[in-house]
Amino acid sequence: MKDQTDHIVFEDIFETVREPVLVLNPDLTVVSANRNFYHTFKVTPNKTIGRIIYDIGEQQWNIPGLRILLEEILKKENRFDDYEVEHVFEDIGRKIMLLNARRVNLKGSGSGLILLAMEDITGRKQTEDDIKQNYLQTRKALEATIHAISSLAERRDPYVAGHQHRVADLARAIATEMGLTTDRIEGIGLAAAIHDIGKISIPTDILGRPTKLTGTEFNFVKTHAKSGYDILKDIKFPWPIARMIIEHHERMNGSGYPKGLAKDSTLLESRILAVADVVEAMNSRRPYRPALGIDAALNEITGNKGILYDPEVVEACLRIFKMNNYKFESRY
Repeated sequence: MKDQTDHIVFEDIFETVREPVLVLNPDLTVVSANRNFYHTFKVTPNKTIGRIIYDIGEQQWNIPGLRILLEEILKKENRFDDYEVEHVFEDIGRKIMLLNARRVNLKGSGSGLILLAMEDITGRKQTEDDIKQNYLQTRKALEATIHAISSLAERRDPYVAGHQHRVADLARAIATEMGLTTDRIEGIGLAAAIHDIGKISIPTDILGRPTKLTGTEFNFVKTHAKSGYDILKDIKFPWPIARMIIEHHERMNGSGYPKGLAKDSTLLESRILAVADVVEAMNSRRPYRPALGIDAALNEITGNKGILYDPEVVEACLRIFKMNNYKFESRY
């Protein structure tokens, strides 16, 4: 009597479950299916009960990999969880499902039955895909905006044409060498591509002057880091672009500008940008001096490692030049 009561209780629970559920024999023939299974997959009991699972509905359920998973349960496992499968059914079209299976024993029903539950996540996956697509489109728009801003800044200062692009290339290479994530590397590259945007507030006769600037003029030029921050601070980038820009002239010993921040008070990304900026600037010609060359640039960061520049960033930069034979692109 108790076994019969247990069976009735099981049937009641089985039918009230909102997800489609199958009960399978060890040979993977269908013992039972709840009404939600029939409703969801548009099949009838006579094309389900007694059939092998991959032959349900004239092979509509011939899902790649499912038979192997179920057989593995019978061999050594008692369950599998959240197996995501995408399948095209003849009557209902494409479905994305999460499958969960358990090996169960019901009194009076033999041993080794498999309970297979299915959750239809097609709508949720479509929503996730839409969100991802919108996110990617937004990122592309932001990247295009950054490159447009970069071009605008460089048109005003022909002597540093390409400087931001070369700094971006080097900063990405250093970040990659240091093992940063792809997302952080992308953010560093984009910040580097507009790190001198604040120079649009500096008169061109100062930026392009072929002689040494006065102290007052140089202090004016130094405002470009803060100006760049002010231009970009209210744009909601996925990365801390504005902060990287305002910090790229800070130094480890606090001697930098505009805030005199020391050591790890700045972002690692900012410290990478600082090294890339110095190396590229020394390697390139300026209105007031010829190019100093890469050896002088690497000697500068080596001699001031841990003083002005982050030691790990310096070591990564040295490795890519000396071991990986890194060279600046000449196309800019």
